[in-house]
Amino acid sequence: MELLHLFLNLEGNKIFQIKSKGDVIPFDTLIQKNNKLALIDRDGVICEKAKKHEYLISPEKVIILNGVGESIRYLNEKAIPVVIITNQPCIYKKILDYKGFYEINLKIQNELEKYNAHLDLVLFCPHGSPEKEGNLEKFCGCRKPKPGMVNLALKLFDANKRNTFLFGDFESDVLAAENSGVNPVWIATKHDEYKSMRNKINLNHPEIYKNSQFPTLFNAIKVFQKN
Repeated sequence: MELLHLFLNLEGNKIFQIKSKGDVIPFDTLIQKNNKLALIDRDGVICEKAKKHEYLISPEKVIILNGVGESIRYLNEKAIPVVIITNQPCIYKKILDYKGFYEINLKIQNELEKYNAHLDLVLFCPHGSPEKEGNLEKFCGCRKPKPGMVNLALKLFDANKRNTFLFGDFESDVLAAENSGVNPVWIATKHDEYKSMRNKINLNHPEIYKNSQFPTLFNAIKVFQKN
């Protein structure tokens, strides 16, 4: 079974799907109507992230973090769609192609199946970083912290913002949630950029730091148990 992968074009007005062999085709449909959504960053929340300035570019490097399988199984059992929301500038930089990106996520899906869990959708931004590339006008509206991917997920599922949560380990995830009006949840994963993110979240988002911080996705799923 194919895992649905979608992305927006640079202008943000067309949706495309990538297939297992890396082919790109247009996509335009409502996936399913659902009141709640779980939007989850991939690297550093679902699986181990690569070192700073590096990328996860091989299925063999995929390591699912503790408790993730059980967390996603809980969401599946509650019929809450699980959607990956991930920036992937390595595609823009031609370090990784669509086929390679698909294969990494398929490995994640296969690992989750060991827990009777599954992902429903992967939304990704294949564009570059305007801060690093230096030309703001040529870049997209979907790269987190911009709200494009989150807004697309809300549209595809006709979901309620109040009942949608974005779980992420970077400030860009918190900002993407705030910019789109959904609920941010900071996953304080102890990786090589943890201290930097802790300082940014504490300084710029003190309420999130105090009330919506969890050490792992497994701990954070309690927010769904309350709603």
